[in-house]
Amino acid sequence: MANTPKKMKDPTEAALSAIQDALQIRDDQPVLPNSASTPAPSQSEEKPWPGLRALREATESEGFVFRERLAVYPEFATRAEFLDERLRPRVASLVDDDGLVRTSHEHWRRW
Repeated sequence: MANTPKKMKDPTEAALSAIQDALQIRDDQPVLPNSASTPAPSQSEEKPWPGLRALREATESEGFVFRERLAVYPEFATRAEFLDERLRPRVASLVDDDGLVRTSHEHWRRW
């Protein structure tokens, strides 16, 4: 069939596939539980995720912008009814109008 149109890949699936490739993650790999012999890193030992640069490149190659967010979803970070009143000033100082971490606070960009 010479005139069969090429099937368009779902953008979300394309982005996920690019991320998995960048991080070398495969769906068929087993997830290993954290063993007692593997100590958890302390705060002072925190390092960037391995492959963070590759993840950013893969994400952006699919037309997405690689941005940091807080533990609260961006659409809720800017809505007072979803945040405890004691957290609102701190969250507001960290996020932009889209609810994402302000680029000046994205520490991973310096890694």
